[in-house]
Amino acid sequence: MNKVDFVTISEEACKHIIQSRKLQSLDFKDSKFILDIAEGLVSGESGVSDLDVKIFIDNKGVILFGGKEVYSSIKNTITFDFSQLDYSSIKDNMKVTVIQKTLRFCIKYWGKLGHNSSEIIPLDSTKGVIFPFSNSNGGQYRQVIELQPFQLKENKQRKFKGNHLLAYKFSDSPGAGNKEIPKVNVLSKALDTVFTVETYKEQFENVKQDNCRSSIVLDEDNIINTTNLLGQKNPENQLSDNQLEFFNSDWKHPSRIKGAAGTGKTICLVLKALKVSYENQGAFKVLFIVPSISIRNTVEYFLKVNCDASDIYDEDTFNRINVRTIHQVCIDILGECHVNDTELLHEDSYEAKQQQLLYIMEIVESFKGKINSYKGYINDELYSLMLNEDSLALSEILIHEFGIAIKGRCFGEKEEYIKDEVLAYSLPTKTENDRYFIYDIYQQYQKQLDDLGVFDPDDIALESAGRLISPFWRRRRQSDGYNFILVDELHLLNFNELSLIHYLTKDSTIAPISFAVDATQAIGDIAWKNESILSYLKLNEFQEEEETTDLTAMFRCSESITKLASLITSSGAGLFTNFEDPLRISSDVQTDLESHTPLYVLKDLTNDCIHSIAMELAEKTRTELNCLKHKVVLIYFDRILFEEAKEAFKNKSVSCLLERGDISVLEKAKNNNDFIIAMADYVGGLEFEAVVLVGVDKGRLPVEGAHSSRANEIFQSYTAHNKIYVAITRATKMVKILGDKRRGCSPLLVYADEQKALKKIES
Repeated sequence: MNKVDFVTISEEACKHIIQSRKLQSLDFKDSKFILDIAEGLVSGESGVSDLDVKIFIDNKGVILFGGKEVYSSIKNTITFDFSQLDYSSIKDNMKVTVIQKTLRFCIKYWGKLGHNSSEIIPLDSTKGVIFPFSNSNGGQYRQVIELQPFQLKENKQRKFKGNHLLAYKFSDSPGAGNKEIPKVNVLSKALDTVFTVETYKEQFENVKQDNCRSSIVLDEDNIINTTNLLGQKNPENQLSDNQLEFFNSDWKHPSRIKGAAGTGKTICLVLKALKVSYENQGAFKVLFIVPSISIRNTVEYFLKVNCDASDIYDEDTFNRINVRTIHQVCIDILGECHVNDTELLHEDSYEAKQQQLLYIMEIVESFKGKINSYKGYINDELYSLMLNEDSLALSEILIHEFGIAIKGRCFGEKEEYIKDEVLAYSLPTKTENDRYFIYDIYQQYQKQLDDLGVFDPDDIALESAGRLISPFWRRRRQSDGYNFILVDELHLLNFNELSLIHYLTKDSTIAPISFAVDATQAIGDIAWKNESILSYLKLNEFQEEEETTDLTAMFRCSESITKLASLITSSGAGLFTNFEDPLRISSDVQTDLESHTPLYVLKDLTNDCIHSIAMELAEKTRTELNCLKHKVVLIYFDRILFEEAKEAFKNKSVSCLLERGDISVLEKAKNNNDFIIAMADYVGGLEFEAVVLVGVDKGRLPVEGAHSSRANEIFQSYTAHNKIYVAITRATKMVKILGDKRRGCSPLLVYADEQKALKKIES
């Protein structure tokens, strides 16, 4: 196929293209139509079956009209002039993004609508400049459009009625700005054809009928997100091609679905669980593993609603799926006679890890009180860390050290730990004395567990692993194991828990495990690496069989929110070698041309209460969006600040989210017409129209200590990037951020501020 000189698109055709959900992302195979436009390869074979656009092929170019469009002496068009324009320097997914955002810019320009911060029309200029990429991989690229090509002195020619825009330059360098004079000879040829009556007659008779069907309009009723799929009879019909690929993948092979928050990972797992359960009748057993009880309740709700609404799934389909937390799975393995509920830190694995953190904090406090006696025994960096660092920060690092390094890799043996390799981003233990010192702290922690007669999550996981490699389980595996296993939010499980999963299948020769992962949401676990997951699961021998699906279509967040989150995650990826930036290849699937720029309010709080100001922001946000209160959440990052908020709002119209992903709180808030307040740790998996982030300023996010060590600075910065990413991506329409002006701007938002991804107000 030969490349054409131009592709001209009428305003009517532009509207159909930006509203078709199948053309928004490479997650849909039909988006090849957009690639054809970007590469100048549009032909009669390029049509999309349900797109109401007609293709007219000229000798040197292609014109796209609306399916019912007729001749008119006044039209608006956009022409991509490939004699001057070249997209070969970017990847295919980026080409889809730049074409879609260019067409959206055109619709706004023709309709005299406002532009967002990525769309610029410089003062006294005839140029429109679009920055289509919000991440570090393509943030400098710009699409330049000449808005008045025939008004320029050098281009004076006969006037074509209407607004005719010319996309003539795509580059990662600024160029000559308004001094650039694009050529218009190709544009003139294109418009000659557009304004010829004959173009609208016989020529369309040769176009394939498949190109002339009604378009699918992506509006609030059919955007593919979890909420709108619930209760539909055939929800799989609305999945993107990439989602369908995961949904239909061979369940007998390991299958990974990756994607940023809001790309639909959980609903894909739910629908796949129902599909596999239905297709395998009888004694077929499905295990659906989740990280907490609240998420278990959510998944069971999703399963039941979709099962009840379906024409084919029945009660047996639902009953064959066993939804369990990883903690509950371990208890099932060990049996009540081996361990009972009273011996657990908490029956909820997430809450057990929070309790574990509190116990370690108590021990850290006692060691800090006598740290001077260790001066000269341990290295200076470790000594300074123990002396000056916040106890909470130290405890979060020690949880990983105790569970993974000492218990997991070294079986709790002192001499094994002394010789063990130091993990990346762990404590600065440089000598054997340093290791002996940390092991002493570990022994105090273990003694506390023994005195209380309880086991922590690592004890339970490791003991379960011992049972699973025993002759007893090998004999019972075929009868007691599961045919198919799904794991949601795999990133919230630690390595000891992950190592159990592959033992739970009936057949050790296959790996029927499907899982969803977004390593950027692995809050507090700085050792996570996406590429190592099969090794964590002990499935290295199945590497070649693994099917990986990357979801890039962002169905939840608006363009401005996606941009803000992307700039934060891309800066995190630059700081940490194992920090995933899932938004680097994402494309927002939004047709709402109005995009609210995120707001960062830095207020002098000398005489004001941060909670009352946060509530004022929430009220204003609700009014701006004209939404109910429960659609707005106030998110805190500091435990002390959150406890203060609970006290401050106890007589207010507020519901408190105290467990991760607890949808019952959302239902309560809806019934009571309440705002919702939550810690960032608890909002994963949920969705709101707007979020108000409270206490985002220097020193609080990330947490800074007076004499913080380099190791802890890295840890705190890593977890802060995780938490703010999770918090921001809960919002569909609006993000507002509140900090104390006296503290200054949070380092996490400096880059986003420089890139004008948010509006900063200091008062």
